[in-house]
Amino acid sequence: MPSYILSYRSTSRYDTSPETRADWRTFFAGLGDSLLELGQPVATATTVGDCDAGSTRLGGYSIIQADDLDAAAAIAKASPVVQRGGGVEIGELRPVQAG
Repeated sequence: MPSYILSYRSTSRYDTSPETRADWRTFFAGLGDSLLELGQPVATATTVGDCDAGSTRLGGYSIIQADDLDAAAAIAKASPVVQRGGGVEIGELRPVQAG
């Protein structure tokens, strides 16, 4: 089954309120075996080149597995960052081939 990185794009700095932390715990618990790597929130960030950041900033990441890109997108839509007006960039991870 393919692996996908979810890059969370937040509209504000990392929110550490109890409500937000509870929403994230609920989201991650609901992923079950699809969650391969919880990831980490981002404290500070910058960009180099054209990242088309607009009104959001990098907020954190997770690595999941899903049947296909559409299934990964369906998972990402349930994330608290989307519910709060941010977004999620989703990319399929592929192994690097040596040589």
